[in-house]
Amino acid sequence: DRMRAVAAKVSSMGKTPRAEFLPVEWHSSFLHDARSASRLAAATPSSVPLLRQFANEVLCDVLYYDQEKHRRRMQQAVVSRANELFRAWLVHNPTFLENGGVCVVVAHSLGSVILF
Repeated sequence: DRMRAVAAKVSSMGKTPRAEFLPVEWHSSFLHDARSASRLAAATPSSVPLLRQFANEVLCDVLYYDQEKHRRRMQQAVVSRANELFRAWLVHNPTFLENGGVCVVVAHSLGSVILF
């Protein structure tokens, strides 16, 4: 109901209501330390390189998240990047909030766990 009210308000202003998706890419800002990377590389068999690369880059994040110090760093990286994107959005859309704009956060996989 709230979204319909916002859409009606925006429509009455002569504008088309729309949604924009701004991805919060956090992984590149969360660099695993060199020691962990070298240990992981040493333990990674050379067979099926694409599958091994996927496992190293994606599945290992779950193992890192399970450790308290890494979990905090991941959460901080996500919050920092999301806030950065929202501030930039407000600079380019200064009347967003006063016009009833709504920000919805959607995540999947480990991202949804990080946001929880």
